[in-house]
Amino acid sequence: EVLQLLRSLLGWWLFPLPFPGWQSPYVNVFRHYRVGDGSKAVLHGEVLEKMDQSIRSKVYAISGAIPDASYIQLPKSLSQNLCLVGRYVHVALCVQPGKIFMLHCDVAVEGGLAVRVSISNMYKEFKAASTWLQFPFVQEHCRWTLLALDMHAILSTYLNKTFVGLKGLRLCAAMLVKNIITSPTLFTPNSCPRELAFPRAREQAWEDLYDYFTFPVGQTTGEESVTTISSPFHHLGSPRKKVLSQLQPLAPGPADGSNRNTTVAKPREHRKQPGTAKSAPAAASKPAVKVVSERVRQWAQSQQRQHHHAAAAAA
Repeated sequence: EVLQLLRSLLGWWLFPLPFPGWQSPYVNVFRHYRVGDGSKAVLHGEVLEKMDQSIRSKVYAISGAIPDASYIQLPKSLSQNLCLVGRYVHVALCVQPGKIFMLHCDVAVEGGLAVRVSISNMYKEFKAASTWLQFPFVQEHCRWTLLALDMHAILSTYLNKTFVGLKGLRLCAAMLVKNIITSPTLFTPNSCPRELAFPRAREQAWEDLYDYFTFPVGQTTGEESVTTISSPFHHLGSPRKKVLSQLQPLAPGPADGSNRNTTVAKPREHRKQPGTAKSAPAAASKPAVKVVSERVRQWAQSQQRQHHHAAAAAA
């Protein structure tokens, strides 16, 4: 407790945090910080703990039209620090159809600075500054999702900074959230602890019921290798089988995954073809130009004659 107080007052760079044994193999954030009774967390607005029958587990339902009006905040005070050093932040959540949700992760980096990493389906494009990152979230179907964020890779890829620890979390309306876990290990649907697990029948495939997203794309575990892509991506979401078609590196495409170039190529092909109907109006436009020029010449001559008649009458 004394070390955490010194870090909060003097900064992480003076009192670096070695990986503590109690955070291995993972930390159940909701249980450790007692989200249920609100003693170490803030439950503001329309936040309700209920039983979700689809996953047969207690969840927190955060609802409301304004994201900032209903949220779960960890820790309770902004001056406090979670001091979670696991680089992977796993979130079990479900986005409500037609609703906006926001997830904010306040991260400590080397040099005593803090960076806010935000994920939301309200964002239309990727934006970044020296102290914050905003990533759009795209999902084909609104269903329960296991989201794994590699904070070390996110900060090093987009800001060239080194991850030190997770300082705070804020989950804003509207969403259902089951739990959050931090760990030095990347969990998959086959290896995740029961706090993140989703039920399924033996004859059902996990990916037919739920989604599993990792960000940045290309994370590798001992069990399986997620689709490996070397270029950084500017929004996350979509099932892994469709990542290559829906995410464009360095230049995010439309939310529906269509290719912008396909709508441009067709008109260009028609313009290059000789003898098309488009050439006829161009040929017919020449007589029209001559008629207009002849009318202008006649008008100029009439104006000149009127000027001469007026001068003669004045003389």
